[in-house]
Amino acid sequence: FRRACRERSNWNFECRIRRVDGEIRWIRGSGRHHSLYPRMTGIIQDVTAQKLADENRQLAMLFYQNCNEAMMITEVDATIISVNPAFSEITGYSAGDVIGKNASILGSGRHDAAFFQDMWQTIVSLGQWRGEIWNRRKNGELYVEQLSINTVFDANGLPLRRIGLFFDITQRKLNEEQLRKQAYFDPLTGIGNRRMFCD
Repeated sequence: FRRACRERSNWNFECRIRRVDGEIRWIRGSGRHHSLYPRMTGIIQDVTAQKLADENRQLAMLFYQNCNEAMMITEVDATIISVNPAFSEITGYSAGDVIGKNASILGSGRHDAAFFQDMWQTIVSLGQWRGEIWNRRKNGELYVEQLSINTVFDANGLPLRRIGLFFDITQRKLNEEQLRKQAYFDPLTGIGNRRMFCD
């Protein structure tokens, strides 16, 4: 501001100030020098709310990009509009492969129509669904994921977006199956053992 006065030029600035009550606020100012009069005019506005919103957006984007859990944002009709890097790492699909396509592109074919009817009925009535689901990677390999779908509503309470969060639990399921086999089947013959018979 002082330099603008000295050089008789226009000025723009953004800075933090401490108010009399001790609160820190962000302000933005702009003005211009009047060549005919030895004065400057301008405006200063409080942009604290905007700065905080910008910081929150940046934090949310950092979380979205760096989270180990896969995230997929869709329209209400399940058309994919955004995925994070963890999604691509788990599924093998890049963002360009899936954006604009229906989330069913991941379908494994292992679930019947009744499974999806129940799932969508729960999403529509409760706004969310959680469970295990088999899906297919880009290379054709099947995997199991722990999936959570949440609906984001607009100011009028109408569904706006759906957010899917999932992680691959294939190895965990394989380990559980291996433990089950060891507990209930004879390792030499593969026949059900006494414990299985008793159960």
